[in-house]
Amino acid sequence: MSPPGTPRRRSIVLVRHGESDLNAAGRFVGRSDPPLNARGERQARDLAAEVVRFAPEVVVASPLRRAHQTAELGAATSRPAGGVEVDARLREVDFGAWEGLTFEEARERDSARFAAFESGRIDGFPGGESVQDVAGRMVPTVTGRDAGRVLFVSHATVVRVTVAALLGLELAVYRQALARPAPCSWTELEETPAGWRLVAYNAEVVRG
Repeated sequence: MSPPGTPRRRSIVLVRHGESDLNAAGRFVGRSDPPLNARGERQARDLAAEVVRFAPEVVVASPLRRAHQTAELGAATSRPAGGVEVDARLREVDFGAWEGLTFEEARERDSARFAAFESGRIDGFPGGESVQDVAGRMVPTVTGRDAGRVLFVSHATVVRVTVAALLGLELAVYRQALARPAPCSWTELEETPAGWRLVAYNAEVVRG
């Protein structure tokens, strides 16, 4: 036990939602609101055992159905007394003109910007959000809670941008620096006197 007066060490867990049909089809899924498909529901239920291990004091989810359903299914066996909170700032990035497109369709319609995206360096999305905007709403969201251990259920791009921002990486190269999180994978960060430390990234449930 820590001595009286010792500040609690904070940790955050960022979970990507389970699979939806649009994700499985390889489309840009930002503000679109598809539900989990059957596989996504199974992924969320498998996540429940890990949520027990995390023992979060608070569970917060994006309002988009695929994330909120993941939180409800994945946190069902270890839900804090307050239930699952919803925070609109956890929503996926606004992909703008690329929303709903496959990679090939985006490449054909916006070749120059998509070439930058494929190279691993992009400042934002045409008609949508910049990565700085995403970091600007996500960092205070995940660091502003007065709790020792908080689990956030969100989306792939915002997880990557948030981790890059907390670790002090250049945001424009978040795709080069950090792999795309798998459905229902989790990323854990711990606060230290020197800043945030990455404990686990894109960890997945081991299925027998």
